[in-house]
Amino acid sequence: MVPVESYSAPYSGVITANDANNIINPATIAAAIAEYKSTCESTLQKIADQIKTVEPDACDAVVVQRTNIGKKMEETVSKIKSLSNTMGNQFEDLVPKAEAKHDEIQMQYNAAAKAAADAEFERYRQEHMY
Repeated sequence: MVPVESYSAPYSGVITANDANNIINPATIAAAIAEYKSTCESTLQKIADQIKTVEPDACDAVVVQRTNIGKKMEETVSKIKSLSNTMGNQFEDLVPKAEAKHDEIQMQYNAAAKAAADAEFERYRQEHMY
């Protein structure tokens, strides 16, 4: 990640760029995504577990119709697990995007701080020319 930069200046002493972490903090986003992903995974696992508990009774209840409810339940559980993995991957894809946006903002802040320091040097030069 692009660091916060500081520039020396004749009047201010040092001009430090604003910190882009105040706008978008990739570490905070990554932690929130990890927590959300964990919550989603555990919730979807609970749903899958509940479906599995229904399966034995449902199999007996549907035998007359010649429907293999056990297989359908297994397919449903498999789809839930797949959904959980897909959601997790999509959330994790947000972290590099947050880092890129952070770096973009930080480069703008650093450029503004450098321009301010350069302007001070120019003003100092103008004031101290003979």
